[in-house]
Amino acid sequence: MRREVYPAYGIQKGCGAVKSFICITKYGDILPCTFIPVSIGNIFEESLKEITDRGLRIKWFKNHTSICPAGQNRFFIDNYIAKCWGKPAPMSWKEIFTENDFIDGIVR
Repeated sequence: MRREVYPAYGIQKGCGAVKSFICITKYGDILPCTFIPVSIGNIFEESLKEITDRGLRIKWFKNHTSICPAGQNRFFIDNYIAKCWGKPAPMSWKEIFTENDFIDGIVR
């Protein structure tokens, strides 16, 4: 098990999901974070730039949050992580996020 600890030694960086790190599975799925079992794209199907651009349009990853959404934000856990429970991981972003979750309201 690995735990990314932030903020790092007094630096208030907040959650780095998509902004400063991503996880890549051996099948090419790009996860915003180790603890969010949602694929925001697959490098065998799209470029990494397209995938990270999409990820940064999701409000949870674009906007600053000082806590870990997957581990400390009850709303995020109940409304996003809970959709993954009991299902094969990772789930597609299309099954988790709606147009309301995107900065510009457009899902693509």
